[in-house]
Amino acid sequence: MPRRSLSESRRPFELHRPPRRGEVYWVSFGAAVGGEIRKTLTTASRKRLVGYMGRLGAADMEQVDRAIRLQLDLA
Repeated sequence: MPRRSLSESRRPFELHRPPRRGEVYWVSFGAAVGGEIRKTLTTASRKRLVGYMGRLGAADMEQVDRAIRLQLDLA
């Protein structure tokens, strides 16, 4: 999928499958959407995805895994 800059007009972005581990997307935050709970440290609805940026490599994914284990005290 091609990358989009933030300055491009916001045409509808549709993800036709669930996001996959390691994929990075632009997310539009604002008022709560659908069944979202309005709080900090929350997940985002797929309806908020406005563009695809790319995929993280293995080294970056290891760092993400390490950060998640640390934050959830799963070390």
